Amino acid sequence: MGKILDTIADCEAKVIKEGEQSQKVYAEFAEWCEDRAANLRNEVKTSKGQAEGLQATIDKEIATQQALSSEIDDYGADIASDEKDLAGATKIRGQENADFQANEKDLSAASDSLARAITVIEREMATGGASMMQLKSANSLTQVFKIMVQASTMNTADAQTLTAFVQSSNNADDDDLELGAPAAAVYESHSGGIVEVLEGLHDQANEQLDKIRKSERAALSNYQQLKQSLTDAIQYANEDLSEAKKRSRSEPGSASNGTR
Repeated sequence: MGKILDTIADCEAKVIKEGEQSQKVYAEFAEWCEDRAANLRNEVKTSKGQAEGLQATIDKEIATQQALSSEIDDYGADIASDEKDLAGATKIRGQENADFQANEKDLSAASDSLARAITVIEREMATGGASMMQLKSANSLTQVFKIMVQASTMNTADAQTLTAFVQSSNNADDDDLELGAPAAAVYESHSGGIVEVLEGLHDQANEQLDKIRKSERAALSNYQQLKQSLTDAIQYANEDLSEAKKRSRSEPGSASNGTR
């Protein structure tokens, strides 16, 4: 019995010792698990915070890219609009200048022709030329020009130029371009005579020349100012556009950096 009791005691001691060792291992493992769980909770919390920060950064970059895209589109639209306005203004200026050139040429020709006609008639009146008698019978400027052409005191081109100018100045037909009842006294006194009529037309042609030249200078000045304004606007918009594209490419979320 004693031996049996000793054996049982030894077994009990052995079991107790093994139990204590197992308990120690269990306690250590439980502590490790608790530490690991705490670390994982901290890592999860940290990761969530980082994820939220990254998402905020992504949202900010997306908003920035959208703003830059809108800015680029606006600059592009402004440039296109200014270029269209400049092209339209340039076209109008070209037409205005072409009209001016044509009008100036016609008025200059009319002024020169009138000056020559006045000189010829005054000479005929002073010398009593053969054509003077025919001029006295004329009752319209058209007849005056025809008589002068027939008498070789005026060329056909001058006659045509003057006829066209008189018609455009008076906005009338040939029949309305009357000088009044022809009489020698009319020409002698120059009162209402051909010379006075032609001198009036000569003054009118020169006045019109001064007027259209003044208008041309004003139109040219206005165009140059508008052109400079639009050119500057286009230049500045292109610079802003280039800067906006540069910033768009340099943003962290841009395609050039390989990020999304």
